[in-house]
Amino acid sequence: MFEYQYRERVVAIVLAPILDFGRCPLASRKSAALWPIAGTPALTRLLVSLREQGIRDAVICAYPGGGLGDVACDVPEMRIRCLDEPLPLGNAGCIRDAAGEDEDALLLVLQAAVISPPRVAPLMRAHQQSGSHLTVWLGSASGDRRTGRTPELYVCNHKVIDYMPANGYFDIKEGLIPAMVGAGQSVTARILSHSTRGFRDRLSYLSRLGDWLDGDASAQLAAAGLLSESDNVLRAPGAMIHPDATLHGPVVVMTGARIEPGAVILGPTIIESHATIAAKAVVDSSAIWPNAVVGPESYISQSIIDENAVVPARATVCSNVVLGRQSGRIQTIDRSSVVAVEESDPERLPEHVGSGAAIDELK
Repeated sequence: MFEYQYRERVVAIVLAPILDFGRCPLASRKSAALWPIAGTPALTRLLVSLREQGIRDAVICAYPGGGLGDVACDVPEMRIRCLDEPLPLGNAGCIRDAAGEDEDALLLVLQAAVISPPRVAPLMRAHQQSGSHLTVWLGSASGDRRTGRTPELYVCNHKVIDYMPANGYFDIKEGLIPAMVGAGQSVTARILSHSTRGFRDRLSYLSRLGDWLDGDASAQLAAAGLLSESDNVLRAPGAMIHPDATLHGPVVVMTGARIEPGAVILGPTIIESHATIAAKAVVDSSAIWPNAVVGPESYISQSIIDENAVVPARATVCSNVVLGRQSGRIQTIDRSSVVAVEESDPERLPEHVGSGAAIDELK
């Protein structure tokens, strides 16, 4: 743990993505800020990191009813306020409504759905040295040709609110920056030394997760108590990997997860807590969320298997999402990308799943 004593009070304004109706069913059902990263929701990882860096005040801007307030309550020693956003306000609109009355506070504005929270102190120092009211920090996932062009977070003074309308939607790029420049104020742009690895949907989540697993995940997770296996495989205490299973890293297997005989796991892949990969199943470059079951001889590639979801035996799921049980069934985005799916047979599911996890078919 490290702390930095800031000259001014710092308030973190955390922008949670709204539910993504239609484009990504998983993001339509659960805010990306709550998606798991090695056993911990992304939002919790972010708030804990901010607290360890000496920040005690945060405002979470989120669509109401998304459950983010419950996660925030799990982070002690922070003063956290949730700002309901029933209609989109834009990033600048969120700053305006969340800033509060402390005109001397520095505002750190960042996305909730990130894998690698930033080191805050260097950002604060650079902003103060710039003399600007607003510093835009640019960056993107490694390997992306747009590196240095995508805004990932902002540091600003309370003064920026003077250049915003009193209410309604207001964007930073299209609204606040032109208003400030038009008023003769400078805006500073800098490039982050490391991406925060933000994500919004299945594709960006798996991409950023793979980048993290290929990069600094091993050191971070080993420090958290995970055990290093051969070939860049990390196993949490309590995880079961059968000797006849084959794992090629980077692979992370969390507490209570089971990898059964003949299963093959190809990285970058993460198997979250109490998930099961049944005998002879193959999982490639995917995320298997808590309590999910991948049936025997199934093939999963570039996909997310949702919490409590059950993939039947011999199913193939490619570049897709399998949602958790609803009304006794599991669902996917697009049946055309699910091949060789058969009606489930309880006898073909792992014994420890039990009759309570039985399903009718993959829809």
